[in-house]
Amino acid sequence: MKTFPAYILIMICVVYTGITSCETNATIDVPESVPKLVVSCFLSPQDTVIRVKVSRSRPIFSDNVNYDMDVADATVIISNGVKSVTLPFVSGGSTDLDYYKLPVSNVFPIKGGATYYLNVSAPELIPVEASCTIPQWLPDTMMVDINEADIYDIRCNVKWNDKPSQKNFYRVRVQSLLVDTNTNTPYSIYNFQPEGAELVNDLNNDGAQFNLTFVNDYLFHPEDVYDVYLMNIDENYFLYQRSYNDYNYYADPFSEATPIYTNIKNGLGIFCGYQQLVRRYNP
Repeated sequence: MKTFPAYILIMICVVYTGITSCETNATIDVPESVPKLVVSCFLSPQDTVIRVKVSRSRPIFSDNVNYDMDVADATVIISNGVKSVTLPFVSGGSTDLDYYKLPVSNVFPIKGGATYYLNVSAPELIPVEASCTIPQWLPDTMMVDINEADIYDIRCNVKWNDKPSQKNFYRVRVQSLLVDTNTNTPYSIYNFQPEGAELVNDLNNDGAQFNLTFVNDYLFHPEDVYDVYLMNIDENYFLYQRSYNDYNYYADPFSEATPIYTNIKNGLGIFCGYQQLVRRYNP
């Protein structure tokens, strides 16, 4: 039998005793985390309703599993610098989200090139504010090519021309839909995935033609139709969506945390504007 010298056994005991003797119970005062208002609003001249989602952030060290993040008693005001409107709270019930809503009308239209201001306050929470400017220009044409040669790899190519001599930010989305022919409403929607980027800007590409490709690898249905969205978005929208995409893409628990962009002063969330061109294709 192999034996160890006595001094080695003594050293092992000393080291083990030293390590275990370093263990102590510590009481640390954790700083209190104050909830903030979380606001989300996307304004567009093409929308028929102004929607603002209002909630509160969950405290970092909260162990309350029933913590209610919805805020139904807020005051939500949108202004164009001349006229202000207050949005009432509308419950979505069991089929939709709760929003503060107001139909777009001639009384308070959303216009390209205009700047809008948002103020939100709620009991026991710090009031927040934000502003955004709706892009002035929207492409009036886009070129779309949908290739269904491989039903397990359907590809959609979208092209459009940038307007030169101005800063532009774009987002493109492609969806396939199964539509009820009796009501003309979709009952199944699938988002194409970008082969590369869905967000681009014309920095170093002023006046150029953009060309993006999207891929759909789900089970093909011959009845499918395709909706293509070409959006000219403001810089706030661009920075928010890019940070949101990065946050979801890098879901690795060992990756560096990616903060979500916000332009809400004293709170969290996004208030931004866009113009949107939508075309439906039935190859």
